[in-house]
Amino acid sequence: MTGLRPGDAVYLTLQVPDEVDVPPATTALLFRVAQEALINIGKHAAPRNVLLRVTRSAGRVTLEVSDDGRGFDPTVLTSTAATGHFGLHVLTDLASAAGATLDLAAAPGAGTALRLEVPVP
Repeated sequence: MTGLRPGDAVYLTLQVPDEVDVPPATTALLFRVAQEALINIGKHAAPRNVLLRVTRSAGRVTLEVSDDGRGFDPTVLTSTAATGHFGLHVLTDLASAAGATLDLAAAPGAGTALRLEVPVP
């Protein structure tokens, strides 16, 4: 499976508040999850549109990263860690250690959506 090729246009929509007052560890988790999601999109999805949204509400901050690319069957993730695809497994562990939840929605031909919800004071 190939990702983006030089010259491919991808439209990225960022919806991030000017101020997201969260602890440094939460900022690091948001960055790491966004980074891995965008790397995976670039390598595998071949999308035309990507959305990265951060919202803050009472008691939580939410990161959503979605694309309209190839999508995939998420059940293959349980078998691919042995073949070197650790990224989402690591993110799930990081989220869990922070008391956060990481949800993935994907289907072949239907894009992928990743949602991280982190509790914050």
